[in-house]
Amino acid sequence: MEDIWEPLGKMVLVKKDDDKECTSGGIILPSDSKIPVITCRVLEIGQLVDIINCPIAKMSKILIDPSNAIPISFDQSNKRYIIDSEKILAIQKINYTRNKMGVETDSVDKINEDDNI
Repeated sequence: MEDIWEPLGKMVLVKKDDDKECTSGGIILPSDSKIPVITCRVLEIGQLVDIINCPIAKMSKILIDPSNAIPISFDQSNKRYIIDSEKILAIQKINYTRNKMGVETDSVDKINEDDNI
């Protein structure tokens, strides 16, 4: 059974996205390559997070510096971290478009169909 964690104050609970083994251009990345920033999904948001200055929601895709992240567990398979909301570097924007039927869809869903959380 997985522990349940609720971030306090301005903290945010995130889950690190899977590491990429290949770039979009087809370049294979070495397994020991150090990436200065990582993408994550927001799982929980502390009650004091300023939604106006930091417009995040659950399942938002964000960019963080891993040196600012506190691991939930020191197990090598751990992918969950706590981070101060003020240390979030970027949030992925969602672009809404109309499909042939005139219905609004978000282009992020099409791009991230194969992202597993």
